[in-house]
Amino acid sequence: MAIEIINGRYEVEERLGSGGMGEVWRAFDPLLGRDVAIKFVGERELRESPGAESMLRDEARAAGKLLGHPQIVAVLDFIETTTALHRGPALVMEYVAGCNLAEWINVHHPHFDEVTRNVLGLYISIEVIQAIQAAHRQEILHRDIKPLNILVSMEGRVKVADFGLARVIEAITRTHTVWGRQTPLYAAPEQWRGERPDMRTDVYQLCATLYHLLSGRPANQGDGLMGLYHWHQVETLTPLAELAPSLAVEVTSVIDRGLHADQDERPDLWEIFDPISKSIMNALHLEIDVGNCTEGQVESIAALTDFGLDQLKADPQFGTILPNPMEAAQEALAVVLLGGKSVLTPAPSVPAPRSAEPKAPPPAKKAAPRRR
Repeated sequence: MAIEIINGRYEVEERLGSGGMGEVWRAFDPLLGRDVAIKFVGERELRESPGAESMLRDEARAAGKLLGHPQIVAVLDFIETTTALHRGPALVMEYVAGCNLAEWINVHHPHFDEVTRNVLGLYISIEVIQAIQAAHRQEILHRDIKPLNILVSMEGRVKVADFGLARVIEAITRTHTVWGRQTPLYAAPEQWRGERPDMRTDVYQLCATLYHLLSGRPANQGDGLMGLYHWHQVETLTPLAELAPSLAVEVTSVIDRGLHADQDERPDLWEIFDPISKSIMNALHLEIDVGNCTEGQVESIAALTDFGLDQLKADPQFGTILPNPMEAAQEALAVVLLGGKSVLTPAPSVPAPRSAEPKAPPPAKKAAPRRR
């Protein structure tokens, strides 16, 4: 049942949470028959910050250029609302059923074995890097890459949300005390100094997020707001290899480089992408367990994976080799978020069939005589 109908169209049904700039609600769009997410942007801060609302419109327009990218949450509309629920601007976005990466790290990450945890972490990393790379090609910065802005869908897809919105937060920060709206845990040193962010700032935030994902703990170990601020100046980064020793050294070292205080020392996105993609590109054996799932969950898992419904009902603990590791990781994510269990292991190498004794080469054919 709708709590409120916005602009005569969107039927607001459920509060999903709150972020740096306001609350996010799930709504139903009867015109197109789909769920959407609506982010209500704080009216007071926008009204009291000259140019912020115009900037928000510009950023929404820029984010609209990314529409259709599989790893980016689409911005569908920009609206003005005058209802009891909210008065002011709002962004209508693609609704992604699943969880954010912060929930994934806290709830699911600790329960995987080391191999499964690494493979899924690397898969998520690749998806996030591709989203940021696509935005950078359009000269769009994110400015606030963090686990809360990365969504993992029930289909096993990974999507990055809130491109450009942090620019509005920066504008408001000049006139309001809103550090609570930003994320110091993943902020680059230049952001603490109030300097203008650039693509290298996104690289830092990306690597801070990947470090947390792959190790299970944040890179910045400061205590409290001032401790987080001073950590860049007085502490030494614990190498990722010490916390995740089974990861390829090329992966751990490039993520460590991305957390360098000197912007010029940070790697480009492709330098991060290449070793991660190389380390995951092997066939995987995926074993799933749906024994504790409801009938509806089993049906959903069968619909979203390559496993048939009859097959899962007959054998709730099922395993198969998938030659495409990205497909294996995607399906493993989907199974977990739909209530099942997933275990990924390297697929056993299949020896090449022994060839028979080599046959003698056929006799060479004589050339036909030329006609005179």
